[in-house]
Amino acid sequence: MGLKQIGASSDYHNLGKQIAHNTEVENADTIIMKINGTPITREAFLNQKARLEMSARDSISYSEVKDKIIEYNVLWQEAKKRGLEASLEETQEYVNNTKQLLQQSVNDSENTPDNSDMIVEYITATGKSLDEFLADTIPEYQKMLSIGNLRHSIYNEAANQSTEKTNSPEFIEAQQKAFENLKQELCKEADIEELETLAN
Repeated sequence: MGLKQIGASSDYHNLGKQIAHNTEVENADTIIMKINGTPITREAFLNQKARLEMSARDSISYSEVKDKIIEYNVLWQEAKKRGLEASLEETQEYVNNTKQLLQQSVNDSENTPDNSDMIVEYITATGKSLDEFLADTIPEYQKMLSIGNLRHSIYNEAANQSTEKTNSPEFIEAQQKAFENLKQELCKEADIEELETLAN
């Protein structure tokens, strides 16, 4: 399916172009880091850097990118360890729903919720079709959904231990703190092997 172009100079367009460029960099598949044995390629690192810089609208240091990648991977690993990994069926259903939303954005962008029109713009800039992009992204969607399952589980644990009124600011803060504490603990205990440091 073809996707329309929405604004060639936007942040999302530029991010898509950068992601496409990162596939062509020298030694893109080189493993530069391992997180509890999970390999991180140069391309994956550069992609994370590009996403963070778009959000921050500023340059991001090597250590900041590294920390974010560590956080993401240790949470995914913990989700797997607890049996909370999203199934391929669950992931495919999410991808199918995402595809429908993005197709709706192409046909009727004014009535499409969220930021789907910007996602369409991003995909267009990568040079991939919608089907190609979603197929390539299934592993990342599976990780994302797994981390969501972990967050939900930790929130439930915190809720069961809390004496605060449900949905009160204190209750919500206790849930968020429980998840943040777990993340910090996992990052602290992680076995990080840096094989190469990328200069900014």
